[in-house]
Amino acid sequence: MGKITYLLGLDNLGKKEEVQEVSQFRVKVTPASKKAFVSILSLSLILLVGISVFALPHATLELTPKLANVPVFSNITMTAAPTDVSSRQIQYQEISVEYEKEFEYAATGKKFEGTNAKGRVRIFNREGKARSIVGNSRLQTQEGLVFLTTGFVTVPPARGQTPGTIDVVVEARDLDVSGNYIGDRGNIGPTKFTFPALTSSSQQLLYAESFEAFSGGVTKVDQRITATDMETANKNIVTDLEMLAEEELRAELVRKNLSGNVDLFEPADPRFVSKELLGVEIPRDLVGAAQPSFKAKGKMRVRAYYYKKDDLVSILESHFKDHQLTYNQQLVGMDRSTLSFANIFPPRDAQIKVTVKMNGVVSYSFASDSDALIQRIKDNIVGADRARAMAYLQNLPEVDAVDIQLSPWWQKTLPTLKENISVRIKDVRK
Repeated sequence: MGKITYLLGLDNLGKKEEVQEVSQFRVKVTPASKKAFVSILSLSLILLVGISVFALPHATLELTPKLANVPVFSNITMTAAPTDVSSRQIQYQEISVEYEKEFEYAATGKKFEGTNAKGRVRIFNREGKARSIVGNSRLQTQEGLVFLTTGFVTVPPARGQTPGTIDVVVEARDLDVSGNYIGDRGNIGPTKFTFPALTSSSQQLLYAESFEAFSGGVTKVDQRITATDMETANKNIVTDLEMLAEEELRAELVRKNLSGNVDLFEPADPRFVSKELLGVEIPRDLVGAAQPSFKAKGKMRVRAYYYKKDDLVSILESHFKDHQLTYNQQLVGMDRSTLSFANIFPPRDAQIKVTVKMNGVVSYSFASDSDALIQRIKDNIVGADRARAMAYLQNLPEVDAVDIQLSPWWQKTLPTLKENISVRIKDVRK
């Protein structure tokens, strides 16, 4: 390749500057021209960024779909043999326990001529279901003083970490746990109470507390066992056995769960639980005896049906999807806390037929109608300020909550181009 000369300028002597290149062309760039090139490039980038920021604002909408509870009913057959849930059948298992216990009851026939203290207590229930307290249920202080409820009450279930409560009037029993008359000792100040008929673990979930002093207790006694004591013991022993036998049944279920049956579920419906009194031994020959207490023994069998709750929910969920959902709805989940049994037919030929009710939680299915609804949203908020856009979105029946993010951060209105508005749907599936 020949010599090529480029005239780039004159040096101080007025001579031409030349660049000789054999294999390729080269242009000699002076420091001044290089600096100008860098300046122009930097200015171009700044202008490009500025244009994109000011001319292309962006908005991101996060929409939380509104939830609704819709009940579903389904007829289900429970069988003793293994079955397939796709046929609307689930397997049940029968479990039973026999519980025997000796109880000690105080004599009230001392010819007590005093009066019993009364006061108001608040019963706390930390379980997720209501608890029924029959009249004359025993409440006991740490010192062994026993008080009785004055009527049947139902304690509401706990709501999260907040226990259900109910205020009731209680009256001191004639005798404490040691067989001594309570009398004026029942005039106690604020204190805590337990239900002695419950197991120690259940006493942590159901208990009572007083917040004011009791009054009215006067001691005046003549100790004797009466026929009334025997009849009272005969009634109380049934109540006590029922509570403790049911607790033992739950304990047996826990033992089965620990062995691997973790999905077994005991229905709350009492029609699934049967109780049979097997025998009571009351020493009626002690009527009139001068002693503070006597012992009685009882035995009870408790039987219940258990099944896998997951299987039941699976059937209800499938039925819900097939018959309850509209084209623009999606099933978020099944609310297990709403499970109830509308009808229960007695076991026949190793089958139990039930009608089950449970609420399904649904929301608008943006995926099934995304183009129409989201385009309608964009059409109504394009170019709007944040407040007007929020008001419009919060009034949509399909939307429960909304969050709007604008960029750049100083942007006060939504973009005028729909393409610059993004919509994100919050996942509310359980």
